[in-house]
Amino acid sequence: MPSWLSDARFYEVYPQTFLDTDADGVGDLRGIIEKLDYVRELGCNALWLNPCFVSPFLDAGYDVEDFCTVAPRYGTNQDLKDLFDEAHARGMHVLLDLVPGHTSVEHPWFKASCCAEPNEFWDRYIWTEHVFDIPDGMGCIRGMSERDGCCAVNFFSHQPALNYGFENPDPEKPWQQPTDAPGPQATVRAMIEVMRFWLGLGADGFRCDMANSLVKNDPEYAGTMRVWRQVRAFLDEEFPEAAIVSEWGEPDYSLPGGFHMDFLLQFGTSHYNDLVRCEAPYFSADPAGDASRFVAAYRAYAEKTAGQGLMCLISGNHDCDRLSLRLDDRAERLCFAFQLTMPGAPFIYCGDEIGMRHIGGRPSKEGSYWRTGARTPMQWDSTPNCGFSAAPRRHCTWGSTRQRIGRRWRRRWPTRARCGTRCAHCWSCARRIPRWATTRRWSSWPTERATGCWPTCARRPASVCWWPSTRTSGSSPSRATLSRATCCSRWVAS
Repeated sequence: MPSWLSDARFYEVYPQTFLDTDADGVGDLRGIIEKLDYVRELGCNALWLNPCFVSPFLDAGYDVEDFCTVAPRYGTNQDLKDLFDEAHARGMHVLLDLVPGHTSVEHPWFKASCCAEPNEFWDRYIWTEHVFDIPDGMGCIRGMSERDGCCAVNFFSHQPALNYGFENPDPEKPWQQPTDAPGPQATVRAMIEVMRFWLGLGADGFRCDMANSLVKNDPEYAGTMRVWRQVRAFLDEEFPEAAIVSEWGEPDYSLPGGFHMDFLLQFGTSHYNDLVRCEAPYFSADPAGDASRFVAAYRAYAEKTAGQGLMCLISGNHDCDRLSLRLDDRAERLCFAFQLTMPGAPFIYCGDEIGMRHIGGRPSKEGSYWRTGARTPMQWDSTPNCGFSAAPRRHCTWGSTRQRIGRRWRRRWPTRARCGTRCAHCWSCARRIPRWATTRRWSSWPTERATGCWPTCARRPASVCWWPSTRTSGSSPSRATLSRATCCSRWVAS
């Protein structure tokens, strides 16, 4: 176990929407460097960065085109190395996001595997023998290559599955290779080379995406655990202070399988959602909340893993609803107190520390779909675009931060995003609801569901939001005092 994990407190950074320093509307690595002191002041001493590699960004970077090159929109490899160095100078550590189960269709490995003639990458992905031979229980890509066959996918249809073999291959389907076959073993070695590259530049480890998805036909994860034990052996030999945390959600498999840490997630068997993300969360004021299933699962995990690694609680992440969707301020504080005093390493999702709202109903960006509401830009201050970016924009997707910025109550009404035509039941001004807001369909909008700046507007499909630019002491702002917000990004622009 790396020694620094004994006191690690992680902060997850979603690079796209964290801080934009070059005014192109997308966050970047220089922005993360600029805010390292802020993260440290929160009490966090480690970062987890979501994927920042070259990608077509059809799945927010989880569709990797080049594992060893930083996407130009974020900066360069040197910028990432500078981030490692600056973090280390502050006594902090940085985990990158490794996507071992699949790539983008634009990855050179996949393009080579599509060729009609066999080559060194023919077995890098899971291909059937004929274009009409569809792999059972998996989606596939077919009819787009010279090669006769279907390629299995691991998530979206543009993310071909890398070949780590099958734990129980069907002898009548020779394309189902055993895990010790040359093709699957070459894939393991290739992924180890990716890890060696970034660890050599100064990375402190990896969060491993969909870590339980590698070996197919593996109901008890025996083959997948063998793969990760190979990875762990490599780390123990060459980089003993490097850490790996799994997106698995079943520590009784992941920790014996070689991981130092596993998350208790919004899916899986941990019942973590019973605490914060269900109809009656335990930490909410609803008396129907029940933590008994979570407690039982946690105790069972602890007994099975017997100190083999850390079980980590999250405030949230880029894949689940914000805490504030179902919890009020008091409940969020209770949740953080619980998370920060439990065993294991806590993970705080950027924005949760200031109570950022979950903004539903937004158009999907970069394959976010239902997750878009948790991926809106970080709100740093009350300047235009909340300090995220100086880029111009046409539409605003901001939600309320419940007036809380950092640890102090800085933001006062009306210095928050409000719709210039209507802001019915805005959280911060629920007592100032105009008369028209209680008529027609507006009266059906519940106050507790409000996000401060509604995503629909009577005049156009996407809201044109306005920010109060001045305020007369003791009075509410009028339309004359409102100035149009400047845009913050092509990432969030409609």
